[in-house]
Amino acid sequence: MNLDFNLLIDGSSRAGSTGQSEAILNPATGESIGRVAYASPEDLREALAAATRGFSEWQAVPAWERGRILKKAADILRADIDTAAHTMTLEQGKPLAQARSEVERSADFLEWGGEQARRIADRVVPGREAGSRTEVQHHPLGVVAAFTPWNFPMALAAKKFAGALGAGCSIICKPSQETPGSVLAMVKALLEAGVTSSAIAVVFGHADQVSDHLIAAPEVAKITFTGSIPIGKRLAAAAGAALKPVTMELGGHAPVIVCGDVDPERTADLLVRAKFTNAGQICPLPVPLLRGGKHPRTVHRALRGTGASIARRRRNGPRD
Repeated sequence: MNLDFNLLIDGSSRAGSTGQSEAILNPATGESIGRVAYASPEDLREALAAATRGFSEWQAVPAWERGRILKKAADILRADIDTAAHTMTLEQGKPLAQARSEVERSADFLEWGGEQARRIADRVVPGREAGSRTEVQHHPLGVVAAFTPWNFPMALAAKKFAGALGAGCSIICKPSQETPGSVLAMVKALLEAGVTSSAIAVVFGHADQVSDHLIAAPEVAKITFTGSIPIGKRLAAAAGAALKPVTMELGGHAPVIVCGDVDPERTADLLVRAKFTNAGQICPLPVPLLRGGKHPRTVHRALRGTGASIARRRRNGPRD
């Protein structure tokens, strides 16, 4: 297999201007499935110029029409779920069933963005003086720079695209280098549904160089990031220096308190299955904490037994 994961700028899929690229490896086999293009500073400048133009065009689309387009994109993505899920499994490694579930969730996020687009409304607030009033209007911010991770490569990007496009913003997304195809598959559905082509850009490259360029660019009005706490701190500092608003979803921890009155076998099954989800690369990863009760050792034994059973069933590879 030899796929080309190109930059998407102003509706055009293309290699980076320098020709630099990197191999994308199937994590289950170590084999190359294709190459991902690297964006140069010139490519990023073109993406910014296109997104600025795209913002003017996309925000002029009535909210009801933006909502219709996003909901249509969700339907297109669902119709192509097998192809999108296959790409995700190849590049990210999660089981095909989980990949299909993520594509479905991504479509749900796009549909939600379409519904919310129609609910953006102004309001009037009574003034302090007799006969006066204050009108509150909502306007899209502008170009959004989005940075997304590899563990849920489509769903976490879909949240950002749904919110930005639903509000009337344009968006430049820098996905993880390891999982370029999932975002490109979703963007294909968005463009096919009718989103203004210049309102969307997808770029790849050295993460620090791309983020520094986009965050400092005067064209960018908003930063959104999902990833680790250390990188989030770095991006927040850069955004703060430019006085730009940020929205971040950073790494988390999910303790689970197991009380003494639970069914040990059912609890073990629930926790181990959640633990194995996405190979453990998920923020709400359960970390059991045993709290007293009659049978903590029983729960421990059940956890070990269930975990070993699931591990044996998952040795055949992610596409099974």
